[in-house]
Amino acid sequence: MKKTTGFIAPILLIALTAIAFKYKNDQLEKLFSRLERFNKEYPQEKVHLQLDKPYYSVGEDIWLKAYVVNAERNVLSDQSKILYVDLLDDRDSVKQTLLLPLANGLADANIHLNDSLLSTGKYHLFAYSKWMNNFGSESFFRKDISIVNALRGAVSGDMQYKAVVNDKGKTITSEILFKDENGSTYANKPVTYTISIGGKKLGEVKGTTDASGKLVISKDIKDELKDANVVISTTLAPQPGKSISQNFVIKPLASVADVQFFPEGGTLVAGLRTKLGFKAIKPDGLGGNVSGFITEDGGARLVDFKSDHAGMGTFALQPSAGKNYTAVITHEDGSVKRYALPKAAASGYVLNVNRMGDSIAVRISASAGLIDNREVTIVAQSNGLVQFAGHTKMDRASNVSYIPLKKFQSGITQFTLFAPDMAPIAERLIFVDHNDQLSTEIKPDKLTYTKRSKVDLDLTLTDALGQPVVGSFSVSVTDEGKVKQDENDETSILSNLLLTSDIRGHIEKPNYYFNPANPERGKHLDQLLLTQGWRRFSWTNLQSGQLPAIKHPHEKSLTVSGLVTTFSGKPIPKGKVSLFSLGNGFPMMMDTVADYNGRYAFEGLNISDSAKLIVRATNAKDRATVKVTIEPKKRIPFINPDHSVGQVADNSLADYLKNTQQHFTELGKWGLMKNTTALAEVKIKAKRDYIAEKTIPHSANLDPGHADYVLKKDRFERYTRFLDAMYGLAGIEVKAGKLFNLRVGGSSLSSNGAMLIVIDGAQIPEAVAPEVLQSLNAGDILGVELLIGGSRAIYGQAGNAGVAVITTKRGGEDNVYVPSLNVAHYTPRGYTPTKQFYAPAYDTAAEQSKMSDLRSTIYWDPNVVTDDAGKAKLSFYNADGTGNYRVTLEGIDTHGKLARKVYTYMVN
Repeated sequence: MKKTTGFIAPILLIALTAIAFKYKNDQLEKLFSRLERFNKEYPQEKVHLQLDKPYYSVGEDIWLKAYVVNAERNVLSDQSKILYVDLLDDRDSVKQTLLLPLANGLADANIHLNDSLLSTGKYHLFAYSKWMNNFGSESFFRKDISIVNALRGAVSGDMQYKAVVNDKGKTITSEILFKDENGSTYANKPVTYTISIGGKKLGEVKGTTDASGKLVISKDIKDELKDANVVISTTLAPQPGKSISQNFVIKPLASVADVQFFPEGGTLVAGLRTKLGFKAIKPDGLGGNVSGFITEDGGARLVDFKSDHAGMGTFALQPSAGKNYTAVITHEDGSVKRYALPKAAASGYVLNVNRMGDSIAVRISASAGLIDNREVTIVAQSNGLVQFAGHTKMDRASNVSYIPLKKFQSGITQFTLFAPDMAPIAERLIFVDHNDQLSTEIKPDKLTYTKRSKVDLDLTLTDALGQPVVGSFSVSVTDEGKVKQDENDETSILSNLLLTSDIRGHIEKPNYYFNPANPERGKHLDQLLLTQGWRRFSWTNLQSGQLPAIKHPHEKSLTVSGLVTTFSGKPIPKGKVSLFSLGNGFPMMMDTVADYNGRYAFEGLNISDSAKLIVRATNAKDRATVKVTIEPKKRIPFINPDHSVGQVADNSLADYLKNTQQHFTELGKWGLMKNTTALAEVKIKAKRDYIAEKTIPHSANLDPGHADYVLKKDRFERYTRFLDAMYGLAGIEVKAGKLFNLRVGGSSLSSNGAMLIVIDGAQIPEAVAPEVLQSLNAGDILGVELLIGGSRAIYGQAGNAGVAVITTKRGGEDNVYVPSLNVAHYTPRGYTPTKQFYAPAYDTAAEQSKMSDLRSTIYWDPNVVTDDAGKAKLSFYNADGTGNYRVTLEGIDTHGKLARKVYTYMVN
């Protein structure tokens, strides 16, 4: 084939303003102008989370580092300042949410897996900014993780199920085998279970495992729900007083894999040879092995094919006009099924794109009726940046151009063919890999190590030219004997930011395509991109001006906002608004003025989760004859785009569960287990009964059960204002908004000072206490504990004059309630506090003699920063496990280049 450049004026567009065609093309210039506007007004954010390991137990922490980048150049984003991280169960119920402040696109955190919230099962971790929600939840970071429960004992539930479909729906029969961590079955044990179909929970059912530890469940499902997810939630009682819960999800069932076909460019055209990609997806969502052949009108066998990687493959076909083509597929179970191929258009264009050495070959073929010397246009863009644009006259059946590979940046590039009228008519995705990500050298101070010995690792990071880089990185060290990891199945920073964040749908084992151990990964990645769609924008919508509606601007800080109005709801301009904080362990006072529409906002807040806020408003003349309201921050609803598929290998989880139970047992011996919900509670029941008589639920009193007075909520229900309910108490004086303890000689006339006020655990300074107490509504008080005798001593010098411990009624998330018309109380969701990863230092003999160290995560550092020489150093101590330890580093430099390095060392 003669290598000719079939395009007129191929152009590498360094900047859209630099477009200079050999002749005027107003339509193309208009298109690029709109793309430039789209990129400016709708910058794409991507999120990546590195976790310390792939699966966990209840009672542990998920340690994570967040990277938020601007997709255009992959550099860290400074637009959004808040990141949301949600942990969902397999029924899409949000179990935990983090709010993390972003500093230059970076954040780190931990999620404590509390056994009061979680049980054994599959979970989904999502991370997103509010800005990303404008473009749908498919753009969110997502990682599926398995969680076992080493606190409550182990249940390994192996489930097999089958479905019988009839004209009324289907019957699902599930057989669950319950085993403990040693593989012994739970025979003849009571089990309570519920079944949820399509999110609707049915009644609770009691059953018993048989002599072999099996529980058989059969359920009829109506036809309209036969494609819905079915969740079986079981609670097994291995012994009296002990229960273990686990969820099992039955995916929508099909008899065999579903097979879809994707012509390259998007359309089959009669008379034009076309490559077709295909994908076979099994009922569990994973790729299936199939083979088959194509027939024309049910006759001759034209071409044979079989799947390659993950159920995908390709074949070529030249369809004839008016003919019907059928794929005859043989599935893994030997069954044969027929699938109709897409109809071939009578006339059109076909786009074919292939990598040829150091070039990309672009072939454009046209039907006979379209060989008319009119120009078609090819545009190649990556993350909104045009990499190449050119025209060619269709004066022959096929035009080929070879574009230098160096014109394209690493990542997915979208080639789009435009007809003479600039209508997009074909599209092809390819992946360009210049192998230009960061190079990481990890140099240990020893060749091998011993248990509990110190490890010093020197890191050096350089770019593709060998130059040192400055960047932010995170490092995890795990014991491979306890945590078995499949490198192909990792959600790496490379697979996420360069691949999965840009295309639609689930990708099986995404890091397979970035693992050098897979020699055919390039071919298989090309097959993947033949069968997956690009998700960022539509050229048609861009041309017509149909741009996304922005409902969620970039979130710059935590904000409290609302309205100041008359009692009838008319806005009051220039109203004075004050904000008081009763949380964070310290007071906060802020003032602002409402605008002419009565709107006010307090921005730049730095408040932690569960902080108590009070907003008080007056009119411009300081009169309280106003009504103030607060706008609650509602959770952004989103739909889990696809449920988890695949499973961590059962033996990996079983081994991990056993190791973690041993670790927890060792911690318990030394009194270091903090998550003790699962422990027997009968030992403290008598004390609890006593305390309950003299305490308030949820009280933050430092010495519960020893208050001199306990005022319950029924007292406050008779009053409007809190201070009114405090009059008439023996030994207490109320004056000027303060409480005085007469037992210790305190009064409004003495110098001993007012009583210390504690509201929901926050100590209120005396200077602001009158304002706070006068704003409290009696109806919002759950109870008050008065410490006016010797019990006040627990508060030290601050409580010398006595202590009033006030507990307010607790609401749900972002609770807002109005104590009086010009005062509102608010419990927003604030920033999630983050703790530091603990790693013991075995540098003394005393440390060496302590308890067994059975940790699976040996070291975690989310804040590794290289210096100008590209260097950083890590120091930590090994645990008691022997064998290989795995070091995983990920991160990004200041120019948007990514790093991932996996390194192992031996511990003897």
